Amino acid sequence: MAKMMNAYPAPTNSGRVTNYLSNLAQQQNWDQGDVRVDHQFSTSDNFFARWSIQHTSTIQPNNYPAYRSPACPDR
Repeated sequence: MAKMMNAYPAPTNSGRVTNYLSNLAQQQNWDQGDVRVDHQFSTSDNFFARWSIQHTSTIQPNNYPAYRSPACPDR
């Protein structure tokens, strides 16, 4: 149990509740795109084109700082 308790961060203030505050963030950057082209050019001439691209940046706060538990050293 002591190893499990050490996995939790120390309080950042003296309150009995809500005594841990942090401003940690995890940033994710995603770039993805799609391209599609169809054509037939006969039997009434068909053509289709599609292009899409997405750039996404997300910042998600972590609940706790990065910590390696002695109980699970491989994680």
